Amino acid sequence: MPVVLSRVLNDWQPKIFLPRSIDFSFEDEYLLRTCEFSVLCSYCIMLEKRLEDRNIKPTAMRLLVLKYLVESASAISLSSLDAKFEKADRTTLYRTLKTFEQNKLIHSISDGTGSVKYALCEDECECEPQDQHIHFHCIKCEETYCLSQTKIPKTTIPSGFEAYSVNMVYQGVCANCS
Repeated sequence: MPVVLSRVLNDWQPKIFLPRSIDFSFEDEYLLRTCEFSVLCSYCIMLEKRLEDRNIKPTAMRLLVLKYLVESASAISLSSLDAKFEKADRTTLYRTLKTFEQNKLIHSISDGTGSVKYALCEDECECEPQDQHIHFHCIKCEETYCLSQTKIPKTTIPSGFEAYSVNMVYQGVCANCS
């Protein structure tokens, strides 16, 4: 089910093959099957380039998951992704998220709910401890937000310890719920 955007005579010609078993929304189907308007085609190309910049092979499912992540105002869980793409295989969705995470396109967030959430990384992010930022989990709507502008403060750890990741989550009520 690869998405192929082939370059023909300096003009992008979308050639897209989608699995019939996935229930695409009208917008997704329109975006991925036709790309008739240059804005939509540019959007497809932008999504595909974002994957390729992180050495991820673009497929229809990966493009749809990336589109969902880009358009989400808050972090998403595997369960919410599974609900969005109900006819997609849960294992495929999980592997897509893990591929994105391994290639530093997204980062995972343990917000204390018992369900790991995922959010897009900044373009320059390498997911090193110095790149980590604070997250906010709303106890009313259960949404988790990246506070990208607020980096996790530097701390010193004892000699002999080596930090691989840092997690800092505020819990409270978000602006939408207050």
